[in-house]
Amino acid sequence: MKRIIYLTVILLVFQSCIDNTEKKLRNNPWINASGTEIIELKGDSILFTYLFKDTKKYKFKLKNNKIFLNDSISFGTIDSITDNLLKLGIKSGISSNNLFYPIKKIDCNIDTTDFRKMLLSNPWSYKINDAVCRLDFYKENWFVPKWSLLWSNERIKNIEDLEVKDWVVREYNGTLFLLMIDHGINLSLFQITEINDSTISTSASFDAYAMFDSLPVNLVFNKVPSADSQKINRINNLLTDSRWELFDSEVLAKNYEVYDGKYRDIEPRRSRIQYNDTIKKIYDKYYSDKTLNYSFLKQKGYITISDDTLRRGGWELSTDGKYVFANPPSFLSCLKIIELNDSIFICKQEKIIELINQTINEKRYIKETLKRKTLPNK
Repeated sequence: MKRIIYLTVILLVFQSCIDNTEKKLRNNPWINASGTEIIELKGDSILFTYLFKDTKKYKFKLKNNKIFLNDSISFGTIDSITDNLLKLGIKSGISSNNLFYPIKKIDCNIDTTDFRKMLLSNPWSYKINDAVCRLDFYKENWFVPKWSLLWSNERIKNIEDLEVKDWVVREYNGTLFLLMIDHGINLSLFQITEINDSTISTSASFDAYAMFDSLPVNLVFNKVPSADSQKINRINNLLTDSRWELFDSEVLAKNYEVYDGKYRDIEPRRSRIQYNDTIKKIYDKYYSDKTLNYSFLKQKGYITISDDTLRRGGWELSTDGKYVFANPPSFLSCLKIIELNDSIFICKQEKIIELINQTINEKRYIKETLKRKTLPNK
Protein backbone atom coordinates (compact mmCIF):
# COMPACT_ATOMS: atom_id res chain seq x y z
CA MET A 1 0.00 0.00 0.00
CA LYS A 2 2.78 2.46 0.94
CA ARG A 3 4.51 1.76 -2.36
CA ILE A 4 1.31 2.52 -4.27
CA ILE A 5 0.84 5.78 -2.35
CA TYR A 6 4.48 6.74 -2.98
CA LEU A 7 4.15 6.12 -6.74
CA THR A 8 0.86 8.01 -6.83
CA VAL A 9 2.47 11.06 -5.18
CA ILE A 10 5.37 10.96 -7.66
CA LEU A 11 2.95 10.79 -10.60
CA LEU A 12 0.90 13.68 -9.23
CA VAL A 13 4.01 15.83 -8.73
CA PHE A 14 5.26 14.94 -12.22
CA GLN A 15 1.88 15.78 -13.77
CA SER A 16 1.81 19.04 -11.80
CA CYS A 17 5.21 19.96 -13.24
CA ILE A 18 3.98 19.23 -16.77
CA ASP A 19 0.82 21.28 -16.19
CA ASN A 20 2.90 24.14 -14.78
CA THR A 21 5.23 24.00 -17.80
CA GLU A 22 2.34 24.26 -20.24
CA LYS A 23 0.77 27.03 -18.17
CA LYS A 24 3.97 29.08 -18.34
CA LEU A 25 4.25 28.37 -22.03
CA ARG A 26 0.73 29.74 -22.54
CA ASN A 27 1.25 32.86 -20.43
CA ASN A 28 2.88 34.81 -23.26
CA PRO A 29 3.99 34.58 -26.86
CA TRP A 30 7.75 33.89 -27.02
CA ILE A 31 10.30 35.48 -29.35
CA ASN A 32 13.75 34.12 -30.11
CA ALA A 33 16.93 36.04 -29.36
CA SER A 34 17.42 37.13 -32.96
CA GLY A 35 13.89 38.46 -33.30
CA THR A 36 13.21 36.34 -36.36
CA GLU A 37 10.71 33.91 -34.87
CA ILE A 38 7.72 33.99 -32.52
CA ILE A 39 5.85 31.02 -31.06
CA GLU A 40 2.44 31.28 -29.40
CA LEU A 41 -0.06 28.75 -28.06
CA LYS A 42 -3.72 29.31 -28.90
CA GLY A 43 -6.18 26.61 -27.82
CA ASP A 44 -4.87 23.29 -29.10
CA SER A 45 -2.67 24.98 -31.73
CA ILE A 46 0.82 26.44 -31.82
CA LEU A 47 1.66 29.36 -34.14
CA PHE A 48 5.10 30.00 -35.63
CA THR A 49 5.52 33.55 -36.96
CA TYR A 50 8.60 34.40 -39.05
CA LEU A 51 9.90 37.97 -39.26
CA PHE A 52 6.63 39.26 -37.80
CA LYS A 53 4.56 38.41 -40.89
CA ASP A 54 4.53 34.79 -42.13
CA THR A 55 2.62 32.51 -39.75
CA LYS A 56 2.30 28.72 -39.78
CA LYS A 57 -0.19 26.85 -37.61
CA TYR A 58 0.11 23.32 -36.21
CA LYS A 59 -1.88 21.19 -33.80
CA PHE A 60 -0.03 21.22 -30.45
CA LYS A 61 0.55 18.43 -27.94
CA LEU A 62 2.89 18.37 -24.94
CA LYS A 63 3.85 14.99 -23.48
CA ASN A 64 6.63 14.51 -20.94
CA ASN A 65 8.00 17.95 -21.92
CA LYS A 66 8.16 16.79 -25.53
CA ILE A 67 6.41 18.93 -28.14
CA PHE A 68 4.51 17.22 -30.95
CA LEU A 69 3.04 18.95 -33.98
CA ASN A 70 -0.02 17.54 -35.75
CA ASP A 71 0.27 14.52 -33.42
CA SER A 72 3.18 12.93 -35.32
CA ILE A 73 5.93 15.53 -35.86
CA SER A 74 8.46 15.56 -33.03
CA PHE A 75 9.43 19.22 -32.72
CA GLY A 76 11.72 18.94 -29.72
CA THR A 77 11.74 19.27 -25.96
CA ILE A 78 11.27 21.99 -23.39
CA ASP A 79 14.64 21.84 -21.67
CA SER A 80 13.76 24.58 -19.18
CA ILE A 81 11.22 27.33 -18.73
CA THR A 82 10.86 30.25 -16.31
CA ASP A 83 8.81 33.41 -16.44
CA ASN A 84 11.68 35.10 -18.34
CA LEU A 85 13.37 32.41 -20.42
CA LEU A 86 12.37 29.42 -22.53
CA LYS A 87 15.02 27.00 -23.73
CA LEU A 88 14.03 24.44 -26.32
CA GLY A 89 15.84 21.33 -27.45
CA ILE A 90 14.89 21.54 -31.11
CA LYS A 91 15.02 18.50 -33.38
CA SER A 92 12.97 19.90 -36.25
CA GLY A 93 13.88 22.35 -38.99
CA ILE A 94 10.77 24.40 -38.21
CA SER A 95 12.63 26.59 -35.72
CA SER A 96 16.19 27.89 -36.01
CA ASN A 97 16.95 29.24 -32.55
CA ASN A 98 16.41 27.50 -29.20
CA LEU A 99 16.44 30.50 -26.82
CA PHE A 100 13.17 32.45 -26.44
CA TYR A 101 12.02 35.40 -24.35
CA PRO A 102 8.44 36.30 -23.34
CA ILE A 103 6.62 39.04 -25.22
CA LYS A 104 5.03 41.14 -22.54
CA LYS A 105 1.78 42.93 -23.34
CA ILE A 106 2.93 46.56 -23.27
CA ASP A 107 0.97 49.46 -24.75
CA CYS A 108 3.25 52.48 -25.25
CA ASN A 109 0.40 54.56 -26.75
CA ILE A 110 2.25 55.00 -30.03
CA ASP A 111 1.98 53.15 -33.35
CA THR A 112 4.82 51.94 -35.55
CA THR A 113 4.61 54.97 -37.87
CA ASP A 114 4.93 57.55 -35.08
CA PHE A 115 7.62 55.53 -33.31
CA ARG A 116 9.64 55.41 -36.52
CA LYS A 117 9.28 59.19 -36.88
CA MET A 118 10.49 59.58 -33.29
CA LEU A 119 13.65 57.57 -34.00
CA LEU A 120 14.31 59.57 -37.18
CA SER A 121 13.91 62.95 -35.46
CA ASN A 122 17.11 62.77 -33.37
CA PRO A 123 20.20 60.67 -32.71
CA TRP A 124 19.91 58.36 -29.68
CA SER A 125 22.47 56.79 -27.36
CA TYR A 126 22.62 54.02 -24.77
CA LYS A 127 25.23 52.61 -22.38
CA ILE A 128 26.13 48.94 -22.07
CA ASN A 129 29.04 47.68 -19.97
CA ASP A 130 32.03 49.94 -20.76
CA ALA A 131 30.62 51.13 -24.06
CA VAL A 132 28.48 54.08 -25.13
CA CYS A 133 26.62 53.50 -28.38
CA ARG A 134 25.23 56.33 -30.50
CA LEU A 135 22.53 55.57 -33.08
CA ASP A 136 21.70 57.81 -36.06
CA PHE A 137 18.60 56.59 -37.90
CA TYR A 138 17.87 57.35 -41.55
CA LYS A 139 14.85 56.49 -43.69
CA GLU A 140 16.86 55.54 -46.79
CA ASN A 141 17.20 51.87 -47.67
CA TRP A 142 20.55 50.20 -47.30
CA PHE A 143 21.39 46.47 -47.42
CA VAL A 144 18.24 44.59 -46.37
CA PRO A 145 15.21 45.20 -48.66
CA LYS A 146 12.51 47.36 -47.02
CA TRP A 147 14.73 48.07 -44.00
CA SER A 148 16.48 51.41 -43.44
CA LEU A 149 19.96 52.80 -42.89
CA LEU A 150 21.48 53.14 -39.41
CA TRP A 151 24.84 54.54 -38.33
CA SER A 152 25.92 52.80 -35.11
CA ASN A 153 28.91 54.39 -33.38
CA GLU A 154 30.20 52.51 -30.32
CA ARG A 155 32.76 54.25 -28.11
CA ILE A 156 34.96 52.35 -25.65
CA LYS A 157 37.54 54.42 -23.82
CA ASN A 158 38.66 56.96 -26.44
CA ILE A 159 38.29 54.70 -29.47
CA GLU A 160 35.14 54.62 -31.60
CA ASP A 161 33.92 51.75 -33.72
CA LEU A 162 31.56 52.76 -36.51
CA GLU A 163 29.23 50.28 -38.19
CA VAL A 164 26.59 50.69 -40.86
CA LYS A 165 23.50 48.66 -40.00
CA ASP A 166 19.92 48.16 -41.11
CA TRP A 167 16.92 48.80 -38.87
CA VAL A 168 13.18 48.27 -38.89
CA VAL A 169 10.24 48.73 -36.49
CA ARG A 170 7.81 45.85 -36.00
CA GLU A 171 4.74 45.18 -33.84
CA TYR A 172 3.24 42.02 -32.38
CA ASN A 173 -0.02 41.98 -30.41
CA GLY A 174 0.36 45.70 -29.66
CA THR A 175 3.99 45.45 -28.46
CA LEU A 176 6.63 47.41 -30.38
CA PHE A 177 10.02 46.04 -31.41
CA LEU A 178 13.11 47.64 -32.90
CA LEU A 179 15.39 45.30 -34.86
CA MET A 180 18.94 46.06 -36.06
CA ILE A 181 21.18 43.91 -38.20
CA ASP A 182 24.80 44.40 -39.27
CA HIS A 183 26.20 42.95 -42.48
CA GLY A 184 23.11 40.79 -42.73
CA ILE A 185 24.38 38.51 -39.93
CA ASN A 186 24.15 39.62 -36.28
CA LEU A 187 20.73 40.80 -35.23
CA SER A 188 19.85 42.84 -32.13
CA LEU A 189 16.31 42.87 -30.76
CA PHE A 190 14.85 45.65 -28.61
CA GLN A 191 11.40 45.10 -27.08
CA ILE A 192 10.01 48.55 -26.27
CA THR A 193 8.78 48.79 -22.69
CA GLU A 194 8.25 52.54 -22.15
CA ILE A 195 8.44 55.74 -24.19
CA ASN A 196 8.51 59.40 -23.23
CA ASP A 197 9.77 62.55 -24.94
CA SER A 198 13.48 62.02 -24.23
CA THR A 199 13.96 58.32 -23.39
CA ILE A 200 13.00 54.92 -24.79
CA SER A 201 13.18 52.00 -22.36
CA THR A 202 13.87 48.59 -23.90
CA SER A 203 14.46 44.96 -23.10
CA ALA A 204 17.37 44.08 -25.41
CA SER A 205 18.77 40.79 -26.61
CA PHE A 206 21.67 40.19 -28.96
CA ASP A 207 21.77 37.23 -31.31
CA ALA A 208 25.54 36.93 -31.02
CA TYR A 209 25.27 36.18 -27.28
CA ALA A 210 22.24 33.86 -27.35
CA MET A 211 24.45 30.80 -27.00
CA PHE A 212 25.31 31.87 -23.45
CA ASP A 213 21.70 31.53 -22.23
CA SER A 214 21.75 35.20 -21.31
CA LEU A 215 18.64 37.07 -20.29
CA PRO A 216 17.62 40.31 -22.03
CA VAL A 217 19.31 43.49 -20.83
CA ASN A 218 17.37 46.57 -19.77
CA LEU A 219 18.70 49.42 -21.94
CA VAL A 220 17.51 53.01 -22.06
CA PHE A 221 17.88 55.07 -25.24
CA ASN A 222 18.51 58.73 -24.46
CA LYS A 223 17.74 61.43 -27.01
CA VAL A 224 20.81 63.34 -28.16
CA PRO A 225 19.90 67.06 -27.97
CA SER A 226 19.89 68.97 -31.24
CA ALA A 227 22.09 72.00 -31.77
CA ASP A 228 20.41 75.34 -32.36
CA SER A 229 19.90 76.47 -35.94
CA GLN A 230 22.55 79.19 -35.65
CA LYS A 231 25.28 76.64 -34.84
CA ILE A 232 24.13 74.28 -37.60
CA ASN A 233 24.15 77.10 -40.17
CA ARG A 234 27.65 78.15 -39.08
CA ILE A 235 29.02 74.62 -39.47
CA ASN A 236 27.35 74.20 -42.86
CA ASN A 237 28.77 77.52 -44.07
CA LEU A 238 32.31 76.66 -42.93
CA LEU A 239 32.19 73.28 -44.64
CA THR A 240 30.75 74.48 -47.94
CA ASP A 241 32.71 77.73 -48.31
CA SER A 242 36.06 75.96 -48.64
CA ARG A 243 38.02 73.11 -50.06
CA TRP A 244 39.75 71.24 -47.28
CA GLU A 245 43.20 69.84 -48.03
CA LEU A 246 44.68 67.11 -45.88
CA PHE A 247 48.19 67.92 -44.65
CA ASP A 248 48.56 65.72 -41.57
CA SER A 249 47.03 62.48 -40.30
CA GLU A 250 47.48 60.09 -37.43
CA VAL A 251 46.51 56.43 -37.08
CA LEU A 252 44.99 55.90 -33.65
CA ALA A 253 45.69 52.44 -32.24
CA LYS A 254 43.29 50.98 -29.71
CA ASN A 255 44.42 51.45 -26.14
CA TYR A 256 42.31 48.65 -24.69
CA GLU A 257 41.85 44.95 -25.25
CA VAL A 258 39.26 42.39 -24.29
CA TYR A 259 40.52 39.88 -21.73
CA ASP A 260 38.35 37.30 -19.96
CA GLY A 261 35.20 39.11 -21.11
CA LYS A 262 36.34 42.49 -19.72
CA TYR A 263 38.07 45.56 -21.12
CA ARG A 264 41.52 46.35 -19.83
CA ASP A 265 43.96 49.12 -20.71
CA ILE A 266 47.09 48.51 -22.71
CA GLU A 267 49.84 50.93 -23.59
CA PRO A 268 48.59 53.20 -26.41
CA ARG A 269 50.54 53.05 -29.64
CA ARG A 270 50.36 55.83 -32.21
CA SER A 271 51.88 55.93 -35.64
CA ARG A 272 52.57 59.45 -36.83
CA ILE A 273 52.10 59.78 -40.56
CA GLN A 274 53.74 62.42 -42.72
CA TYR A 275 51.08 62.69 -45.36
CA ASN A 276 53.12 63.71 -48.42
CA ASP A 277 55.74 60.98 -47.90
CA THR A 278 53.64 57.94 -47.12
CA ILE A 279 50.16 58.49 -48.53
CA LYS A 280 50.50 55.69 -51.10
CA LYS A 281 51.39 53.24 -48.34
CA ILE A 282 48.67 54.35 -45.95
CA TYR A 283 45.54 54.80 -48.06
CA ASP A 284 44.19 52.58 -50.79
CA LYS A 285 45.29 52.68 -54.40
CA TYR A 286 42.87 55.45 -55.36
CA TYR A 287 44.92 57.92 -53.31
CA SER A 288 48.38 56.84 -54.47
CA ASP A 289 50.69 59.81 -55.08
CA LYS A 290 47.80 62.26 -54.91
CA THR A 291 46.84 65.09 -52.61
CA LEU A 292 43.53 64.41 -50.92
CA ASN A 293 40.91 67.16 -50.63
CA TYR A 294 37.32 67.35 -49.43
CA SER A 295 34.79 69.68 -51.02
CA PHE A 296 31.27 69.81 -49.59
CA LEU A 297 28.55 71.10 -51.90
CA LYS A 298 25.62 73.03 -50.50
CA GLN A 299 23.25 70.78 -52.41
CA LYS A 300 24.06 68.04 -49.88
CA GLY A 301 26.60 66.44 -52.17
CA TYR A 302 30.29 66.16 -51.41
CA ILE A 303 33.15 65.67 -53.81
CA THR A 304 36.49 64.23 -52.82
CA ILE A 305 39.14 65.40 -55.25
CA SER A 306 42.84 65.32 -55.93
CA ASP A 307 43.95 66.50 -59.38
CA ASP A 308 40.60 65.23 -60.61
CA THR A 309 37.42 63.96 -58.99
CA LEU A 310 37.91 60.58 -57.35
CA ARG A 311 34.61 59.77 -55.68
CA ARG A 312 31.44 61.62 -54.87
CA GLY A 313 28.22 61.16 -52.95
CA GLY A 314 25.68 62.79 -50.66
CA TRP A 315 26.42 64.13 -47.21
CA GLU A 316 24.38 65.24 -44.23
CA LEU A 317 25.21 67.00 -40.99
CA SER A 318 23.85 65.37 -37.82
CA THR A 319 21.25 67.34 -35.88
CA ASP A 320 23.73 68.00 -33.06
CA GLY A 321 26.40 69.22 -35.50
CA LYS A 322 29.03 66.70 -34.38
CA TYR A 323 29.12 64.32 -37.34
CA VAL A 324 29.10 64.43 -41.12
CA PHE A 325 27.49 61.31 -42.57
CA ALA A 326 27.84 60.03 -46.11
CA ASN A 327 24.38 59.39 -47.46
CA PRO A 328 24.27 56.70 -48.70
CA PRO A 329 27.38 55.21 -47.05
CA SER A 330 30.48 55.16 -49.21
CA PHE A 331 34.23 55.38 -48.81
CA LEU A 332 33.86 58.58 -46.75
CA SER A 333 31.59 56.85 -44.19
CA CYS A 334 31.39 59.24 -41.25
CA LEU A 335 33.47 62.22 -40.11
CA LYS A 336 33.44 63.13 -36.43
CA ILE A 337 34.08 66.87 -36.15
CA ILE A 338 36.77 67.57 -33.53
CA GLU A 339 37.52 71.18 -34.48
CA LEU A 340 36.27 73.43 -37.25
CA ASN A 341 37.10 77.10 -37.81
CA ASP A 342 38.06 79.48 -40.61
CA SER A 343 41.43 77.83 -41.24
CA ILE A 344 41.50 74.29 -39.76
CA PHE A 345 39.22 71.26 -39.93
CA ILE A 346 40.17 68.35 -37.61
CA CYS A 347 38.12 65.19 -37.84
CA LYS A 348 38.24 61.49 -37.04
CA GLN A 349 37.00 58.66 -39.19
CA GLU A 350 37.39 54.98 -39.92
CA LYS A 351 39.07 54.05 -43.18
CA ILE A 352 40.23 50.96 -44.97
CA ILE A 353 43.96 51.54 -45.20
CA GLU A 354 46.88 49.75 -46.80
CA LEU A 355 49.50 49.02 -44.17
CA ILE A 356 53.21 49.36 -44.84
CA ASN A 357 54.91 46.06 -45.80
CA GLN A 358 51.59 44.20 -45.73
CA THR A 359 49.45 42.96 -48.58
CA ILE A 360 46.13 43.17 -46.74
CA ASN A 361 43.93 46.15 -45.98
CA GLU A 362 42.66 46.85 -42.48
CA LYS A 363 40.08 49.14 -40.92
CA ARG A 364 41.73 51.78 -38.76
CA TYR A 365 40.57 54.85 -36.88
CA ILE A 366 42.32 57.92 -38.26
CA LYS A 367 42.59 61.52 -37.13
CA GLU A 368 42.92 63.93 -40.04
CA THR A 369 43.92 67.59 -39.99
CA LEU A 370 42.88 69.61 -43.03
CA LYS A 371 43.65 73.20 -43.97
CA ARG A 372 41.32 75.53 -45.72
CA LYS A 373 41.66 76.30 -49.41
CA THR A 374 39.29 78.80 -50.99
CA LEU A 375 37.21 77.31 -53.76
CA PRO A 376 37.95 78.69 -57.24
CA ASN A 377 34.41 80.03 -57.74
CA LYS A 378 34.36 81.84 -54.40
